[in-house]
Amino acid sequence: MLNIGSGVYSPVLRLKQGEYTALGQLPIDVLARLLPLFVIPPPKERDPELQRQLTTSELVSIPALRLGKHWPLRPCMFDPRYLFKQLGADKAAEWLPELFRVAIAAHGQPVPVSDLRTIEGIAFDAIRSVVHRITHNLALRVTLDDLTSTDLRRRIHSALLKLGLKPQDCILILDFGKAELSDPQVVGDILLAEFQKVMEFGLWGQVIWHATSYPEKNPANPGQLVELPRNEWLAWSRAIDLDAGLRKNLMYGDFAADSAKFTFGSGGIAPICHYRYSTPLHWVVIRASEVGTVKDAMKDIATRLASSVHFAGRAFSLGDKYIADTASGRDGPGNATTWRRVNTIHHLTRVVTDLGPQRGYQIVEREDAPQPEQTDLFGKSR
Repeated sequence: MLNIGSGVYSPVLRLKQGEYTALGQLPIDVLARLLPLFVIPPPKERDPELQRQLTTSELVSIPALRLGKHWPLRPCMFDPRYLFKQLGADKAAEWLPELFRVAIAAHGQPVPVSDLRTIEGIAFDAIRSVVHRITHNLALRVTLDDLTSTDLRRRIHSALLKLGLKPQDCILILDFGKAELSDPQVVGDILLAEFQKVMEFGLWGQVIWHATSYPEKNPANPGQLVELPRNEWLAWSRAIDLDAGLRKNLMYGDFAADSAKFTFGSGGIAPICHYRYSTPLHWVVIRASEVGTVKDAMKDIATRLASSVHFAGRAFSLGDKYIADTASGRDGPGNATTWRRVNTIHHLTRVVTDLGPQRGYQIVEREDAPQPEQTDLFGKSR
């Protein structure tokens, strides 16, 4: 049976240290409204926590164990798309079920994610094994190319029939990650049309839209603050204005404070000192100058951000508290993993807060609370 809990927002999160550690610093009323999709990073990526690439055996065990540790006893989606090339699609019957068995044994509740091409390919038996023997559900990801296909209905029905699943056992993901979002009104119209089309295919357990307008390349020059429209949110707002029923029948999703690009190489390049900060309508990217120490640079941009009209306030989230404390010299400067964690904490809180009026709840802002000891979601110290 498909279980999505009380989620109203589905961020696509890289299973990277800065993003999965952010989850342990979110309040319970934000956590409870998340249905994250975790993407296992490409195998050639350098693991920030272990400071090296993972071995072949670790590519299965470590992501699964991290899922259970950092998102225990809550439903989520688990996407191994980048493992097929490294571990072999033809050998997926060996490693793919193991990935989900380990995650579940570690207290995870993962729904496997697959696109149509993977199901239609040589990894089909492995996916069917996971669905039949382990999870009994699926998150089917359809891309823009799929949505323009004239035989999409046939392909979806054929895939589900072979897997022995009904639409109500499945999450259907409309992946607009590679979409051109420069005109959010047009995108909102397209989103509504595509949602109406796929709803004719079956009564889905949940339909989710994933999109992002965050640029792949840092848009700010050294020392610069750049403000960009959050066109994924503006397109969503347009769609729900056209059809208020979308508020409950389609789940909003984005790629957190990032683009839809996942492959960044093996590391070795010095990280850019910057913050990615979301407001209700905009992305604010503030980049440090290239003069001076990292500590001075991060204190400078934290000060500029915390004193700007964009800042939500110290009590908005623990990410905002970190920025304010870096500005005052009480914390920081951090590193690339720290900044990603701060960006993620703020952004997830931002979206869940802004969805509240649409979904009938309110996130209560906390007074300035002391920084908690970093724990996993079981409350165990790390």
